[in-house]
Amino acid sequence: MKVAIPSNDSINIFKRTGQAKKFTIAEINGSDFSIVDAVFNKHTHEHGEDHHHDENGHSHDDLFESIEGCKHIIVNVVGKQLKSDLEKNNIGIFKTKEITVDDGILDFVAKNIIK
Repeated sequence: MKVAIPSNDSINIFKRTGQAKKFTIAEINGSDFSIVDAVFNKHTHEHGEDHHHDENGHSHDDLFESIEGCKHIIVNVVGKQLKSDLEKNNIGIFKTKEITVDDGILDFVAKNIIK
C-alpha cells in the first residue's frame, strides 16, 4: 500500500500539509516500508507557497493528482477543508506527533492502521 507524507526534504514531516512543496511516497508491506518517490505538490507548485484560498471554492484536486494511488496520508496537522476533501476522496488520515518521515511511517504501522 502506498502512503503520502508531506515533506520538503524527505526527512522531516512538513507541518502544514497543504503547503508542503513535496510529498514523500512510501510503499508499506506488512511492517516493512520503503521510500519509493518524492513528488511535487501540484497544489503549491502551481499556486506558490503564499497562495491562500478562502473556505468557499477551495479545491485540492491538484494535490490529489500529486498523491494519486496513495490510500493514506500521514500528517502532523491537517486543515479543516483539506481534511474534508481527503475524506471525500477516500484517503485515510493518520495524525502523528512524530517529526521524521521514517518515524511517522513506523508510528502508522505500529498502530495497525493498515487493513
